Amino acid sequence: MKRHYTVIRTAEDWRLCGKDANEPNQFLERVNLRGLAEGSLRTYAFDLAVALNWMLHSGKTVENMRRQDLYDFVRDQRQGACAVTINRRLRLFHRYLAQARPDEFEPRDFIRSRRRRPRPLPYMKEPRLVKLPLTDRKVRDIVARLRTNRDRAIVALMWAAGLRIGEVLSLRLPDLDWDNGTILVHGKGDRERSMPFSGPVAQLISRYLAVERPSTAADRVFVVLKGQRRGNPMTYAGARRLFRYWRGRLNLPEAHTHRFRHTFAANMIRHGVSVPMLMRLLGHTWAETTMRYVHFDDREIRKHYEKALAELGTITGSTT
Repeated sequence: MKRHYTVIRTAEDWRLCGKDANEPNQFLERVNLRGLAEGSLRTYAFDLAVALNWMLHSGKTVENMRRQDLYDFVRDQRQGACAVTINRRLRLFHRYLAQARPDEFEPRDFIRSRRRRPRPLPYMKEPRLVKLPLTDRKVRDIVARLRTNRDRAIVALMWAAGLRIGEVLSLRLPDLDWDNGTILVHGKGDRERSMPFSGPVAQLISRYLAVERPSTAADRVFVVLKGQRRGNPMTYAGARRLFRYWRGRLNLPEAHTHRFRHTFAANMIRHGVSVPMLMRLLGHTWAETTMRYVHFDDREIRKHYEKALAELGTITGSTT
């Protein structure tokens, strides 16, 4: 499919580049007013580009799009995207069309009339996937193979502090409170939280700052170490390339950046941290979100299950 729209990164936000991109960019600016994280804004920009490219490739315009055309969009997306991605793109595409054509694409979340029921969108059923945490041995193998203290510190912040990759990349030098041993984390939706600054993580960051970090005017903690962009802040694209390289090098396809956060949550629960405290550490608002991170492998489940049965004692008696 020929791409009419592409996504570019500006100094302020993510934008679409292409013919007649003013309306899509104005829509993204309105989305940006919600105070979303940079990663979410990037995802929205790419999702909108996919939807608009499909619309133009199909010979559609905003003026002649109909609600039933969204079924064709979903049918086309099923060829390469998963259900979660398709539903996310469908919601955004529907919101974009609803602002221009509210008579045809009314947002169902804002309908309050009892006489007129909203017409459902063709959402796909999303499978419940279990994302098992990485074992501590695998994490140690990854850290041991990394070449720089910068990369080791990034992994440590995700594995030992539960930070998202976006939160790691947004850290600034003033956010590191060395005296009190805390880190000021800038989470999703401009929500800030203070995290403990543990000894090993602090040592890795201190070693990186003292030995590897080049002199630069940028106040971001993690910057590019070599090349033409030396001294500039690390980007999402750079972090993705880094972990994609090491996943292939170590033959660990499951070692995505967010999997380290899942490992942190499992380790905290395993060592007795309560769910409300884990919510605070992860920066979650709802307990249901936190519980998605709590998964254990079959061997650990069996271990705790058998231990509980042993403590309960046997209930079977002899049959004589």
